[in-house]
Amino acid sequence: MNDWAGAAIGAANGFAATIGGQPVPAPSLTPGTANPGGGASGGGLITVILVALVVFIAIVAGTIVFFARRRRGAAVAAAGAAGAAPPVGTGQPAALSTEELSRRAATALVQTDDAVTSSEQELGFALAQYGQEATEAFRTALDSAKAALRAAFTLQQKLDDAVPDTEEQRRDWFLAILDGCEQANTTLDDQAADFAALRQLEKNAPAAAASATRDTDAAESRIAPAAARIAELAGRYTAAALGTVADNADQARERIAFARMALSEAGKRIESDPPGAAVGIRAAEESVDQAGLLLDAVDRLGTDLSAAADRVSATLAELQGDLAAARALPATPAGVIADTERAVAEVSARLGAGPINPLELLGRLEATNARMDAALQGVRDAAAQAQRTEAALDQALLSAHGQVSAAEDFITARRGAVGAEARTRLAEAGRLLAQADGTHATDPGSAFTAAQRSGSLAAESITLARADVDGFAGGPGPGPGPGTGPGTGLGQGGGQGGGTGSGMLGAVLGGILINSVLSGNRGGGLFGGGTFGGGPFGGSRGRGGGGGFGLPGGFGGAGTRSRRGGGGRF
Repeated sequence: MNDWAGAAIGAANGFAATIGGQPVPAPSLTPGTANPGGGASGGGLITVILVALVVFIAIVAGTIVFFARRRRGAAVAAAGAAGAAPPVGTGQPAALSTEELSRRAATALVQTDDAVTSSEQELGFALAQYGQEATEAFRTALDSAKAALRAAFTLQQKLDDAVPDTEEQRRDWFLAILDGCEQANTTLDDQAADFAALRQLEKNAPAAAASATRDTDAAESRIAPAAARIAELAGRYTAAALGTVADNADQARERIAFARMALSEAGKRIESDPPGAAVGIRAAEESVDQAGLLLDAVDRLGTDLSAAADRVSATLAELQGDLAAARALPATPAGVIADTERAVAEVSARLGAGPINPLELLGRLEATNARMDAALQGVRDAAAQAQRTEAALDQALLSAHGQVSAAEDFITARRGAVGAEARTRLAEAGRLLAQADGTHATDPGSAFTAAQRSGSLAAESITLARADVDGFAGGPGPGPGPGTGPGTGLGQGGGQGGGTGSGMLGAVLGGILINSVLSGNRGGGLFGGGTFGGGPFGGSRGRGGGGGFGLPGGFGGAGTRSRRGGGGRF
């Protein structure tokens, strides 16, 4: 559509809404020319520069909106450091409205979830380099932070469910969410300095840059096979089934483009500004890691869909055998037989008609199978009934694992756009899935119920997250590949509203670029005060810096450092 300014402004509006835990507004885009820069020789360069400037201005605008929103509300306590914004959740709780507490809780959940995700990614880098013994303290801290965050998400799910809550309960739970997020951030922050000392990216910049370059090359070599894999899967599965990975190859290209840009700038600064170079290397590492996640997700979903399709065929065979047994029993309700016959016929027809959504068909058969099992329970011996219960549980767990995995992959690689509601559903889905896995052998009945609920919540999480991305990205984007169906905003497998060639928009969607913009660092060149005037990456050690394991900024609490406004990370 070529309305880059509209896309950037829409992105900034999306930042502000998502950061505040609010619905993302629909963008307003006006088609423009494909080459607004002019002639063939200089137009491309001018276009890139203009787009970069517009995107950065939009990001700054989103940042300003965010901090303006944070200043609302009465009686906020003074920040611990001069000039620092107060952490989310501080202030006099009694003076805050329930609506303001709700907004702050949503913001804190997004911030802290990003902090935990980034910290886990950074821990993976350090583990590969230094081993388990050297990183054990950081793993312990991360596990503690994740536990506190899980508890906070559980409370938010209680607030979101259909059970009515009193005003007092709502306020108490919002405050508990804020406390839990603060606890998680503090736990990570307490280890930040030690982690930075361990990793020492500044001192190891040349070797780290070379390693990141090799990883970038390796990840880029996987993109074409992944695109071919998506096209192959589209011949067997519906657009809805592939919706979480339809544009993953395009998104991986965006991350790789950004990584190369970051490494190029870092290379210019290794000798003159090692801290600034380290920031660029860190950004490249994160972008390449996210590209790998996007590409891995394609294979993972393909495997999950294939297993689900096999299970659909096996369940059909089981139901056909059950029908024969049920017809021979006069006591079997006629309605159960009719419903089962109808489900078997419909699913069989779908299998023979072309692309399918195995998870959808499996869900259809699960419900039918449960009714048939109830009807035949009295005529089966204990061993046969136990076997059927185990099979039904395995089927529910398979479906839930596939849904949760798809939701995790989608949200992690697009966390710059996804708000608190989708993350809350995913957290609850993950909690229930762990519960189902843990009680599989001891309490199959409750495990089955938990697995079914987990799959349902994960599917809801995907729907909510895709809606967030649609609003953030500005609608369908161009590009080849399978579509994702009506209302997804991912168009023909396109790149979420297009790209700039530099990968900046992909880095923003992935939560990489905005995190660096908000870090408060300053420096020269692309990663500081030069090309983009103080943006995306800074090189100095000011207190406002930080935003990832080992980044050369200062580390403090949520009020003294901002990666999406705050949050602890190593």
